[in-house]
Amino acid sequence: MRAGIARMIEAVISAILIIGAFSVSYYLLIPPSASQIRSGESLTKYGYNLLSTLASSNGFERLFIDYHGERVSDWEQQLKSTLNSLLPSNVLFNLTVYKAMEVQGGNGFVSLIVLNKVPISNVGDPRSFIDAGETAQITYVYTMKNMTILVFNLRLADIGGA
Repeated sequence: MRAGIARMIEAVISAILIIGAFSVSYYLLIPPSASQIRSGESLTKYGYNLLSTLASSNGFERLFIDYHGERVSDWEQQLKSTLNSLLPSNVLFNLTVYKAMEVQGGNGFVSLIVLNKVPISNVGDPRSFIDAGETAQITYVYTMKNMTILVFNLRLADIGGA
């Protein structure tokens, strides 16, 4: 009789251990929030793909130069609006655009001149990048049709949420 009771207690303890192991493995496999699921693409890849898509669709050409070949005056605001529409609301961005110019007598050295006078950003407080969970910095070099070399420095931060 005692052997039967011991076997029953052993079976119940084994079942509890198996259910506990499945419960723990379930919580380890499922991320705590849906916003952390990225379908295999990190924030760096996302930013690079964004800039690459703009470049391949001549988006930069249209933002910087109008139909008459003149420089667009409000290109910073247009680029900011474009990034706001293409990035999710939970991603902060800060973009700096540089023009690469060869230094005279510099033996092939290049200097970077900041082009944007107005911030191209959706960040109110610069500390937001420090407080963010995931951050990335992407540098993208683009040569325009008039042979002007632009360097885009894009900082992204995922603040979570929807």
